[in-house]
Amino acid sequence: IVPLAMLEIANRLQAEELAAKCLIINQVHDSIILDCLDDKKIIDKACSICYTTFNDLPVLIKRWFGIDWITPLTGECKYGLNWGKMIVWEP
Repeated sequence: IVPLAMLEIANRLQAEELAAKCLIINQVHDSIILDCLDDKKIIDKACSICYTTFNDLPVLIKRWFGIDWITPLTGECKYGLNWGKMIVWEP
């Protein structure tokens, strides 16, 4: 599921012309790590894309795999200069 989310996030970042400003750099278990420019508008848009992508995963799973996914898939977005200074993004 996380690789599907990563692919969709990458596509949505590119569609919003953010692919050069916000890069997917890693996946750790069920977390996707992005490196974005230090610009609140870019961070807000990237977090919004990630948040909506996770909410859209049941539809994407149905489209890609033909599976009716009934378990809600949600996520949260945090941003900051390092792990010790993360701030939870609010949609």
